[in-house]
Amino acid sequence: MKTGTKRIGIIGAGGRGVKNLGTKIVEKSGIYNMVVAGLYDKYKVQLDAAESHLLAQNEKYGVKEPLRKYRSYKEMIDDREIDLVMVTTPQFFHMPPVVYGLEKKKRIYCDKPLAHNLSHIQKMYDTWKAKKGKGVMIGFTRRYENAWRRAKEIVDQGLIGEPRMLLLRCAIFHPSYFQTWFRKTKYSGGILNEKSAHHFDVLNWFAESRATWISAMGGRTTLVAKEGYPARCQECTLACNYRRGPHPGFNAKKSENTNPILIKDACVYSPENDIMDHAVVNVEYENGIKAQLFLNIAASRTSDGETLEVVGTDGRLRLDRHSAELDVVYNNGQETMIVDAKDENHFKSASHHGADYRLVSDLAEFVHGRMEPGVTVEEGYLATRMSMFATRSAKSHKMYKL
Repeated sequence: MKTGTKRIGIIGAGGRGVKNLGTKIVEKSGIYNMVVAGLYDKYKVQLDAAESHLLAQNEKYGVKEPLRKYRSYKEMIDDREIDLVMVTTPQFFHMPPVVYGLEKKKRIYCDKPLAHNLSHIQKMYDTWKAKKGKGVMIGFTRRYENAWRRAKEIVDQGLIGEPRMLLLRCAIFHPSYFQTWFRKTKYSGGILNEKSAHHFDVLNWFAESRATWISAMGGRTTLVAKEGYPARCQECTLACNYRRGPHPGFNAKKSENTNPILIKDACVYSPENDIMDHAVVNVEYENGIKAQLFLNIAASRTSDGETLEVVGTDGRLRLDRHSAELDVVYNNGQETMIVDAKDENHFKSASHHGADYRLVSDLAEFVHGRMEPGVTVEEGYLATRMSMFATRSAKSHKMYKL
């Protein structure tokens, strides 16, 4: 192994930490001089599967670094051989390792959203502030997708004038949110946190201001609660457009996979599900910008599932996430242009249109001490706080001052 190699430990050995990011770290280890050296997960089935996957990846890419399994997140953080810990657990367990890591002065990557409730994000934010606001990188992937970055550059150049309104529309076919642990607000914080913490961060990023007021409407109108359906897809023979499988554990006996965190095929119609399948959120910023999030996770499959529109004083920009195409009208409507913002990784990776490759690149710069995090705990705190109050507004039909 090269001199100066940085060793990464992954806390939460699920798909995000291991299959998405861990695999890319191994793939790029020779370029970025960092390796995955440790794993911790409270669930043995996930820990063992992650170990097998990463060992196979190490062999594929010629990485010789041993892979250690830890007995606790504290044991990993306390290990001086680990240079950075990646917290990719479900968000209800983000706070303990992030706070402990900050207290131990360990570099940390924390996946989005920051946490699942207001008390946890406040504890994380307060600890981060006490440690002078350093040491933690937050994984809002749209910050790393080329289309969004290129759109922000065009807006910052003033081509469409001063931004005055933002519309982020996300109408996607993603019933899996109702089939895994996301379906429980006590674990995920609700769909406006699990899915739309990304979206609120984008709105904040483009507004370059702090949100002051928020209101929302939403509910469950497509994936509604229904009686008479089995609890799991693996038990069901009814006709259904949302059946999930096969997947690891799909054909297992029910008694071998009943943990609510590990279940992947819960019925979308289960009365136990308490998240929304759609919402409309309105936001007002200190600088006068008005923004709206239009979200539906039970929409039909389309080629323009997520779009962003920025209306300025001299034009407008429309971003299509899937195609990475930017449609720009400027000079007070007199001129137009189409920008192809795809980069080499846009269709190469199934994870966030190639954004995770740039994220891993920045992670390497961060762990080697060559740059500060591009997205901070404060930005994660603000986005998740908006998620929490938007969810509260949708349930209470009240507007909230942030």
